[in-house]
Amino acid sequence: MDKKITPKEKARLNIFDALIIFVIVACIAAIGVRIYFTSHTETAPETVEIKYEVYGISEENAAEFIQGKKIYLQSSNAEVGRIESVSVSPAKIEAVDDDGNITVASDPYKFTVSGKMTLSGKMSDSGFAVNGQELISLGSPLSVYTDRNMFTLTVIEINQIGSK
Repeated sequence: MDKKITPKEKARLNIFDALIIFVIVACIAAIGVRIYFTSHTETAPETVEIKYEVYGISEENAAEFIQGKKIYLQSSNAEVGRIESVSVSPAKIEAVDDDGNITVASDPYKFTVSGKMTLSGKMSDSGFAVNGQELISLGSPLSVYTDRNMFTLTVIEINQIGSK
């Protein structure tokens, strides 16, 4: 016996089916837009030149600051830049003389290293994120190391150079 399909038994597209199809298409479109914008963002690191100072280190550690040495971030062990210039001077200390006045004297056993280095990362309104991780600004400390010594430098100036 053949059964005839009446118009009431035909599959119909109701409002709920249309809504489900619309939601699925919208989700696929949103995923596509997200993929497009995340893959087309600029990810090239920026380069800055900072002026730095390292206070009160020994003569042996001061001698390890050599122009061209690579700098690594202590928190992530990532290479973040290199030393561009170095200046070593005796550390200054404040002392009280016989009259009770404060004078500045040189410490013969401690040295201050200053100079410039280039670092890579991302510039933001809050400062510069070294390697996109550690935020620095003027006066902030930064813990780094070279192949021979670890030190904490103080950021004196930040000048943006450009993108790598």
